[in-house]
Amino acid sequence: MRGSRTLGRLTVTLGLVAALLLALASPAWAATPPGRQATGYGSTAGYVSAGATRFEAGSANDGTKVWWWVPTTLRDGASAPVVVYLHGFSLTDPEPYQPHIDHLTRQGYIVVYPQFNLTGLGIFNDNNQNVMLSRAIAATQGALGSLGAQAGPLHLFGHSLGGLLSASWMGAGGPAVDSVTLANPSTGAGAPSFVTIVPIDWQQAAPATTARTMILTGDDDTIAPPSESLGLFAALTGASSRVVYQAHTDGRGSPGLDADHMSPIQSSGGIPNFLLQFFGGTAEQDAMDWRYYWAALDANLDGQRSITHDLGAWSDGVPVAAPSVLAADLPGVPGAPAVTTSPGPGLVQVGWQAPGDDGGAPITGYRVIRDNATIATTGPGATTATDQPVDCGRHEYRVVAANDVGEGPPSAVSVAVVPCRPDAEIAGSRTGPFVGADLYRDTPGATQLQTAPVAKRSTAVFPVRIGNDGEVTSSFRLAAAVSGAPTGFRVRVVRAGQDITDEVLAGTYVVADLAPGATATVKVKVTAFRRSTWGSSRKVDVTVASTATPTLVDVVRARAVRR
Repeated sequence: MRGSRTLGRLTVTLGLVAALLLALASPAWAATPPGRQATGYGSTAGYVSAGATRFEAGSANDGTKVWWWVPTTLRDGASAPVVVYLHGFSLTDPEPYQPHIDHLTRQGYIVVYPQFNLTGLGIFNDNNQNVMLSRAIAATQGALGSLGAQAGPLHLFGHSLGGLLSASWMGAGGPAVDSVTLANPSTGAGAPSFVTIVPIDWQQAAPATTARTMILTGDDDTIAPPSESLGLFAALTGASSRVVYQAHTDGRGSPGLDADHMSPIQSSGGIPNFLLQFFGGTAEQDAMDWRYYWAALDANLDGQRSITHDLGAWSDGVPVAAPSVLAADLPGVPGAPAVTTSPGPGLVQVGWQAPGDDGGAPITGYRVIRDNATIATTGPGATTATDQPVDCGRHEYRVVAANDVGEGPPSAVSVAVVPCRPDAEIAGSRTGPFVGADLYRDTPGATQLQTAPVAKRSTAVFPVRIGNDGEVTSSFRLAAAVSGAPTGFRVRVVRAGQDITDEVLAGTYVVADLAPGATATVKVKVTAFRRSTWGSSRKVDVTVASTATPTLVDVVRARAVRR
């Protein structure tokens, strides 16, 4: 009886200890990883085919074995793009990658899986990467021959050693491809350290690749560390676009998400996990597959040069560590800016189109340049900017896009001609000083007014000087408004001895093609008749306006007072 009570107390104690340990454990440990995304790249949203038919040819004993899958519904109707799937070292059977292959065929893609390693004991002497690549190319060409017209554009996906072969494919004479996606590519052995390899000269072969290329690596990859992906990036100089993404191991919850060498496989293929550890990790299908590797390949197949990865969030709401961009090209050239001048003085609106190529990393912003000087910087979503004030004249605008790597080349030049505001000055006599220089007013103020006495049967002369203060040749329209005493005076406007009164009063007279810094002078003549009365006056407001932008004006006033 005593023993039973002791055992009971021990059980209770252990239970309390266990409960305490659970309470003290980090809440994150109870978090579960995100599931598969419902939409977008890597999801099931793009599925068009209910299944696929598997074909095979060749022999596993001599390296000619090849499988290919033809979807029930081809993506393009009578044909479909073909994904050549190049496996990792010794992963000769498709089983470790079968969920990914199924994902591709469900989207209507044809998949070709050449087995380039020998099987059985033969694998221990199968150490020449050049021979492996030749087998892969030959087996693929055989499958393409069987597919005939069903085979559309070619795309490469390669894991580990398969990634190295993919990067060297075109350099070795393989058929041209539209895209290359490399998952944890290994420029070393691509195999455990105890295997001696005759390597491909990938530095010589990789520059022949002309396709857009995405490289995916992980920070916990001990077989093909990220430095090897960066080496391939540097060698792929002929690729139409290049980018290297690095996933990060995130152990916040259970099970954790591992960014190791075997992350791209979903099944062990019958290989015990303890043996897979020699190859750099274990097999599981999780968010690292759907949201990283599968999503990137889907995007590349869709013609995208880059992708913004969303690895989702743990069940406690904390986001999974997002992949980072290790290397990318500079962004492409934005569209030549569209420039428009507004009715307001010195204001230019600049608009542009984002570059077609972001270089593999998201655009972080734009820099707007006027006449070789930066006038605005914007965020990534902006495609317009306002430039004000801008001196009148001819100005050249360009736009530069930037990503995390740096700035790309500038756009083509677009020219904006900002209309010049005229500068009107007035003198109170033929020889008197002018007033109103560099003063721009819509209505005449005290500084742009001249008053002169006029005797009966006499004429007061007010020279009006029109200046072009801008940097380009411009034309200006003259108009005059007469006010004051209704009778007893006559107003005439003369230029170089020619009477232009009627045109000026109508607002149609143009001083054409006035060069920068040049001036033109007209004379406002106010004559007092005999019937004019002492102290009466006649006012003439002369408005000078830009013909390009009529709201840009300057006004002066002549006032003749009967004395």
